[in-house]
Amino acid sequence: MLNAKSSMPSIRKRLTVLLLISILLASSFASMTVFYFAYQEAQEFQDDTLRQIGLLNAQNTGVLHKKVGTDHEYALEVWQLNSHALPIWLNSKLTPGFHEIQNGETRYRLWVSDLQAQPRLVVAQPTAERDELALNSALRTLFPMLLLLPITLGVFIWGLNRELRSVEKLSNQIDQQLSHQVPEALPELDIPQELSHFISAINRLLARLHQAFIQQKRFTADAAHELRTPLAALSLQVQNLEHAKTVPEMHERLVPLKAGVNRSIRLTEQLLDINRMQSVALIKRPLPLAPLLRDCIGLYFPAADEKSIELSLEVDEALSVETHLEALSLIVCNALDNAIKYSASNTHISITATQDGPCWEIKIEDQGPGINEQQLQNVFEAFTRATETEVSGTGLGLGMAIAKSAAEQTGGKIFLMNAPSNSGLIFLYQQTINPKG
Repeated sequence: MLNAKSSMPSIRKRLTVLLLISILLASSFASMTVFYFAYQEAQEFQDDTLRQIGLLNAQNTGVLHKKVGTDHEYALEVWQLNSHALPIWLNSKLTPGFHEIQNGETRYRLWVSDLQAQPRLVVAQPTAERDELALNSALRTLFPMLLLLPITLGVFIWGLNRELRSVEKLSNQIDQQLSHQVPEALPELDIPQELSHFISAINRLLARLHQAFIQQKRFTADAAHELRTPLAALSLQVQNLEHAKTVPEMHERLVPLKAGVNRSIRLTEQLLDINRMQSVALIKRPLPLAPLLRDCIGLYFPAADEKSIELSLEVDEALSVETHLEALSLIVCNALDNAIKYSASNTHISITATQDGPCWEIKIEDQGPGINEQQLQNVFEAFTRATETEVSGTGLGLGMAIAKSAAEQTGGKIFLMNAPSNSGLIFLYQQTINPKG
């Protein structure tokens, strides 16, 4: 469990890494954009400075060559184009505007005045110095971006941890459910909207678990009671058998003892059946329906013959269904067992299997007393017996519960209804041709 937990990805880490990458990409793009425009603006500002210095010095016609600025590294020089002081690397016929000229190892940025201006001037500045000025100016614009990056990341991590506390709180509440015998619903207030559907789904699951827990608790209590009663009776019958003085008296007292043993065996088998149907996922396979129904009828034919009950079967020999053999056998056998048990002697039980469109069904109709309408849904609960019948005390109350569990495994549905005019009970099992699952 620990290994599985450690291998699960962390939302916090994934969001943090994703945001960090996003911030780095966005900051890099923004920084490059700001740096580019700041650098260009610094270059344009220095070009404008060259132009302004040239215009200012144009008023002083007596100056043939002049250095502007006291700092040697960043000094600008001004020449008259038609003067003898003009260096040989400068062409006196330069066109107006900006130029870049290489002089040895030094490259210069030049501004030349218009042709109409008298005298015509050229202002020169080394590009290395102006590029350094522009670079330093552009780099200063990056400091706010570099400062904003850790602040933004820190604020996000703080906010993320703050919001994820609600998830951790819910996780702790779910863990606390382990200490409760009955799971309780999680609070749906003061939770993020994105988790509301998730919490609602968990609460629905907890509600089903709660219901299943209650049913299982009731089933366990009923099973203990049902097992304790016959065992106590068997103990008394064994004691009575010990006090038998003659062989005929011993044989007479063995009859209820055997019945009690058979009842306990039947109860144990049914408890195992319902546990198996509820705990194991069954694999469905195609199988012919007619042989299965004949096998089930064969198992209960002696019981029906003892009460002179006629069993009839109507099924298409070619009908093949996708289901589970054992589960469907339990469904049919429990239905037949109830039908024979609650039917009077010299009656008739019909078993029919038909296919109607995408569904197929098995119908078992007897001529017994039926079931009170208010009890039709309750008979599917474990240890619930039909009342107001002469044989209500002979059953264990597990047959329909087993059939229902088996039907849930096969993907089918069971319906119980009284026949018209209260002439018997109709057991109906329906399943689709290709059930999901």
